[in-house]
Amino acid sequence: MRGQRPDYWKDFSCIASECQDNCCIGWEIDIDPDSLKRYQNMEGSMGERLRAGIDTNGQPHFRIQKDRRCVFLNQENLCDIQKELGEDALCDICREHPRFYHVCGGIEEAGLGIACEEAARLILNRKDSVHFSGIGPECQDDWVCFLLTVREQLIQILQNRQISIIKRMDRMLSYGRKVQESINQGHPIHKFSEEEISCQSAEQIFARDMEFWLSFYQELEIMDSRWHSMLRQAKALEWEDIPNEIFWEQLSVYFIFRHFTAAEEDDDIYGKIRFAVLSCLIIFYVSKSLITKQLKDAWIRTAVLYSKEIEYSDENIEMIWEELLFTP
Repeated sequence: MRGQRPDYWKDFSCIASECQDNCCIGWEIDIDPDSLKRYQNMEGSMGERLRAGIDTNGQPHFRIQKDRRCVFLNQENLCDIQKELGEDALCDICREHPRFYHVCGGIEEAGLGIACEEAARLILNRKDSVHFSGIGPECQDDWVCFLLTVREQLIQILQNRQISIIKRMDRMLSYGRKVQESINQGHPIHKFSEEEISCQSAEQIFARDMEFWLSFYQELEIMDSRWHSMLRQAKALEWEDIPNEIFWEQLSVYFIFRHFTAAEEDDDIYGKIRFAVLSCLIIFYVSKSLITKQLKDAWIRTAVLYSKEIEYSDENIEMIWEELLFTP
């Protein structure tokens, strides 16, 4: 088995100045060593401007103005570096965002992050189930191969449209719990009969804790005040009669694909599955509190903010995973 890449990967195209949630606003954009060296050695007025616009205290990054805009973002919401020097002159993060890559046990994987509103629309508005294709070398690590096989099973469960999305998440959690038990016993198993997988409601698993989780998320590092306000307004409502189940299928598959193989390091596959479900629940509860005529727009806006606040903060995501590890 090889690392995977989703089929929508090839369809992404940045909408630049048309973006309503610009990735050059509100972020501290780190600069990779090769780009930094190139900027420091660049001649002419642009070279002088680059050196003045970079903060080298700690991790080198582009300076941010008082309005949280990158100093190279012009009034047309376009990047002056790209405008003056071309796309090849961009640092790694600016050139690749929202693409993400990770290496796990020798395999390579790639995807798109939903912190970008256009990527979020591309992923979450699609009607067909996402398909994945193999990339890079074959997996040679038995544990990682096992994780990839389990993840494939999880995605198949989530994409089974013969049953409701709630039941799919229930089944995924039940399956994950059985796999985790087999791992803890020292004999990892990824195949179980229907009778062995007894379903428990996704909401029931988290219901007694949802008020706790909404409070817990408020204690994490907050980068956007809107997110804190939305969390405060959110209520743990009933998780039933979910409209537009395909949206929640795409969202849950996204979280499983992106984060499940992190279990390579801590063996906590059930925690990564619970994180995917918890993420969907938080987004559902928060978006329900928004006053809007376009429900799907509220879901996407919330998912984008969630991704920015959680997925792009190593500290935040690690705190959630640790809490899930010790919270039954």
